[in-house]
Amino acid sequence: MPVDVSAATEYVKLSFFGIIDNGRVGEPEVTVDGVMLVAALVDMMAHKLKVILQRIEAKDYRDIAAMLEYGIRLDEGMAGACALFGKTFQPSESLKALVYFEGGDLDTLSSDERMVLVSAVKTIKKIPTCIIRSKFLVD
Repeated sequence: MPVDVSAATEYVKLSFFGIIDNGRVGEPEVTVDGVMLVAALVDMMAHKLKVILQRIEAKDYRDIAAMLEYGIRLDEGMAGACALFGKTFQPSESLKALVYFEGGDLDTLSSDERMVLVSAVKTIKKIPTCIIRSKFLVD
């Protein structure tokens, strides 16, 4: 159930998901007001790294670049995707997709966003092991 929230000059799209049965690798965070649990950024990145193999949309690349700039490491996101999606996730294809900026609306990515993605991919030497903390979003 996507919900659009707009402020004076900013726009945010929130998506609420019901049943996600592949588990999580991070700990959800509680919103400041204590009302909602939000998926850990490493889980969000893992899902984005998988989804870029299924669709070509700049918003996914932007989200990944923003998470990288925030401090989430690409190797952690890749490890999370490997744990969550198993053999249906191909790390090498995801890394290639992150630096191939053709198709869809990828031409709208800024040079800074592209640089963040390319730099992060260049740092990947090995994908660490990651375990699923829980099969449920909330224990």
